[in-house]
Amino acid sequence: MNQPESRNDRFSLFPFRRCADGLAGWMLWACVGTFAAQAVGASTESPALDQQATFASHYAAGAYAEAEAALRARLVDDNDDAAMRFALGQALAAQGRWPEAVEELERAVALTPENAPESAPLHRLLGESLGRSARTASVLKRLGLAKAGLRHFERAVALDPRDLEARDSLMEYYLQAPGIAGGGEAKARRQAAETRAFHPSEGERLLGRIEHEKGNLEASRQAYRRAAEHDADNPLAHLGLARLAIDQEDWKTAFDALDALLTKTPDHRLGLFELGRAAARAGRRLEEGVQALDSYLSRRAHAIEPTTTEALFVLGALHDQRKDGASARAAYQRLLRIDPDHRGAQRALARLAGR
Repeated sequence: MNQPESRNDRFSLFPFRRCADGLAGWMLWACVGTFAAQAVGASTESPALDQQATFASHYAAGAYAEAEAALRARLVDDNDDAAMRFALGQALAAQGRWPEAVEELERAVALTPENAPESAPLHRLLGESLGRSARTASVLKRLGLAKAGLRHFERAVALDPRDLEARDSLMEYYLQAPGIAGGGEAKARRQAAETRAFHPSEGERLLGRIEHEKGNLEASRQAYRRAAEHDADNPLAHLGLARLAIDQEDWKTAFDALDALLTKTPDHRLGLFELGRAAARAGRRLEEGVQALDSYLSRRAHAIEPTTTEALFVLGALHDQRKDGASARAAYQRLLRIDPDHRGAQRALARLAGR
């Protein structure tokens, strides 16, 4: 079976391989946390409060274009609200409109007090958006955008050294970027060590990611296991171990890790996708794989999650292995309506037609 594009590869700048494991926390920083703070003392009939609630509900449901529209309606009356600009940047980033996200996030930075620790997630997302924008930029602009992204990652960590998302982003940049752009393995390991000092589980997880990237697979496995031992409720520790095990076709470890993750967090989107991928590659637990991907596909994918086409390609393969040709064809046909040039789906449909 042709495997879909690696989700990590889709983060690339040089290429970088952003894991994007911890989206849930920082994505709603402005649209829920800040909005709630602004709403204190406000009338329950306030139009602004209604718009904030509308944005938050759309974003949480994956309706990112609708969330953007709600924000733009609010900004008509409050054009200089930093939290609104940040939230708009989030909505644009969720749709993969990275240059537009950069523009809004830079406006939010300009409207934010320079040393505000709570602005660390803003700098982190701006760094991410700059890196993603670089993928479609000219060769001459690419390095400058990368370095600008690095400055914002470093700024996020400086503003809030305990921000785990910022530490993760900075570590990943150092791990993937060449020296000319400020990268380096030693710098990445330093981030893991510093994180371990205040959050042992996440520090070990970052170390597991580094060892995996460098091909030190047993060291990676042990680091991920230590991460889970420090905090059995850390979903990213289980996710990292599962990905490593899938790469090695160690199906028992992979499924054990995914079971641990999804038992604690049944709707963890990356866990659901990886369960479907593991089931398709292993040829095991096919029904569970189908259910996991159906759940994943019930909500619109964020731009830095596995794409709908990736999930549909794996879903088609699962149905094929289940000998359910009609469902397999339906998955591949749905994929081709989104991406008519997807050769893997074209070949799969031709093979099914020949049966």
